[in-house]
Amino acid sequence: MGNLSAMFDNLTAQATTINLNLKYADNSDVINSFDGKLHASVQCLPDLSAVNCVTCLKTAFSGIRNLSLSIAKVPRGVRILLPSCNLRYELYPFLYASVPPSTRQGNEDEGMSSLH
Repeated sequence: MGNLSAMFDNLTAQATTINLNLKYADNSDVINSFDGKLHASVQCLPDLSAVNCVTCLKTAFSGIRNLSLSIAKVPRGVRILLPSCNLRYELYPFLYASVPPSTRQGNEDEGMSSLH
C-alpha cells in the first residue's frame, strides 16, 4: 500500500502544481506488490482550488484504503469517483494518447464529406 500511496501522492502533486488548468495527471510504474506495471490517473474539476483538489484526492484515496481493509488485500484495479475528483489505477493501460483537436476535427469532416 505504501508504493501505491507514494504514486498517488506524486500524481496529486503533479495535478495541482504542473497541470493547473487541467488538474489532471497520469503515470505508469512497476510496483512489486502488483506483480506488473500499474497505470494510474487522478483528476479534479478544473475550477477546484489546488488545496481542495488535494483534499478531494486524499478522500478518494482513503476509499482504496478502506476497501483494502475490508477485503484484506489491495485490489488489483480501482476507480473512485467523487463529485469533484476521481482517481483510477489498473494493471492494464487505460490511458491513450489523445489526438489534437484540429486533427480530430479534420478527420471528422473528411469522413462526413465522403458520405455525401
